[in-house]
Amino acid sequence: QLKNYIITPPYAPADAPPATPADAAARAAADETLLRHVPFLLNLARLAYLTGVDVREELKRYAGEDIPAKFGEELERLQKGGKRAAQPSGAPASTMTVWQRMRSSRASS
Repeated sequence: QLKNYIITPPYAPADAPPATPADAAARAAADETLLRHVPFLLNLARLAYLTGVDVREELKRYAGEDIPAKFGEELERLQKGGKRAAQPSGAPASTMTVWQRMRSSRASS
């Protein structure tokens, strides 16, 4: 499924010796990669569940980008503007903002 993936740096076990100091720094950053993707992945799952959006189309929007950074910028912009998230084409409009949906799903957890 070539359209259903996110490229991340390879994981290196913490106990593997780094070849250079730069490798050690890169490894530390790579170890955080999946954690940085969690908000995006949660939102993607919610969006797919609530609207039936095709996940592949949403992933296309972030192709070649630093997904956590771009997603964080979008959420910050929406939060500051008090606007609703843009709905994917063909998706039903929601009366809740992204932040409201995230808060309501946390409250129900």
